Amino acid sequence: MDSHSLNSESKGMVTHGSKKKLSYANVVTSSQKEYAYDGPAVKCHCNKLAPRDTSRTDLNPGRRFYCCSDFQDGGCDFFKWYDEKMCDRATELLRQLRNSE
Repeated sequence: MDSHSLNSESKGMVTHGSKKKLSYANVVTSSQKEYAYDGPAVKCHCNKLAPRDTSRTDLNPGRRFYCCSDFQDGGCDFFKWYDEKMCDRATELLRQLRNSE
């Protein structure tokens, strides 16, 4: 399992008062979140179970990740990739497949 933190591929910072918080505005996800774990359950900084979701972005099509279940409602900034980064060729093929539908 990849433990990379959120990186420049989809990271954006926004300021809330004097605190900076990650913005997930650029993260497009699937409608079906999974609470399936290959080992210990994954929890966010809020100590809630973190669902596994699927990215639908051009940079990471089909790549799965964990994030705070409440990130759209002001939850914490927890984000962890589940899948390793794909090679450029695989990413391009997935993009083409998605666009052909």
